[in-house]
Amino acid sequence: EFVYDFIKERTPGPPSGVIETGYNFIHALKRFNYDADCDLFLTIFLGETSEDVYKDQLRLVFDLNKLFFIMDVLHCKPEEPGRLSKRVIRTGLRAFFAKKSEERLLEVLKAVDEDSPGTHAEWGRLFEEDQSTFDQSAFVEKVRGQMLDERMEFFDTLEDVLYTLTGWKEPCTRVQIENAVIQMDISGQMTVEEAKWVVSKGLQGGGLRDKDL
Repeated sequence: EFVYDFIKERTPGPPSGVIETGYNFIHALKRFNYDADCDLFLTIFLGETSEDVYKDQLRLVFDLNKLFFIMDVLHCKPEEPGRLSKRVIRTGLRAFFAKKSEERLLEVLKAVDEDSPGTHAEWGRLFEEDQSTFDQSAFVEKVRGQMLDERMEFFDTLEDVLYTLTGWKEPCTRVQIENAVIQMDISGQMTVEEAKWVVSKGLQGGGLRDKDL
């Protein structure tokens, strides 16, 4: 509603002009969806995800910054603070993203090389923002974009599992969602209590209540 009112106020003339501006707006977001912010805004605008994902992305970047700081303390030479070897970076990111697919992990490592070519990296630059374009580093763009993709894929899979469990009937119950989450756990070790916790967090993040299921 806010975006509609915003466009309407700035588009004089017949209603068709508002519609055309709206289509152009969405087209522009799709055109620049390689940017993590545009991609996220588009999915929120289309109702495909919640605004909470943005907070989760910021938390992810903050945690990665802490990881690099720790690696700096442990591995950087006193005369070269802030300069990490790519070997150390690869090892740290593999441990941090232990559940990522190899393909996506390689994309992250490639983004590190793009931001800082060579055998070492000035790791602080991986978290810098271009002050002229406001673009983030290729590394931050990549991890934020992957987080959104993985979140979307998780809920797509959850929806498929739920439809299977419910026989394509709606609505579903909280217990059915918990069973679906357990079924999706590839380790096979998730407990009912853990599933309940995951579901409760998901309902809070999506702004849902039991009666909405």
